[in-house]
Amino acid sequence: MAEQPHVHLCVGSDCRKDRPGAHRKLRARLAAVGVPVTPVKCQKICKGPVVGVRIDGTLHWVRKVAGSELREDLVRLLVRGRWSKGLRKRRVRKRQGRLRS
Repeated sequence: MAEQPHVHLCVGSDCRKDRPGAHRKLRARLAAVGVPVTPVKCQKICKGPVVGVRIDGTLHWVRKVAGSELREDLVRLLVRGRWSKGLRKRRVRKRQGRLRS
């Protein structure tokens, strides 16, 4: 059975301030397509907004998810499981699989 799409969204102060409005727009877009969002504390990869997505059981972190094109790429990733070139470039491999709690 396929995993339900889910997003971990960093709510650290740097992620919320880095790109004005991007954090709010990202939450709104994910809510519009029914993707649950779990707020998490700073993941120490501050280049916001920082998003964690679980693909095939592994947690992947992506930073700088700002702008309408990247938001749509994230929605497509969650729905279809395909990485866009833009999101792939923003993946943070050093945090892969780990959630800082």
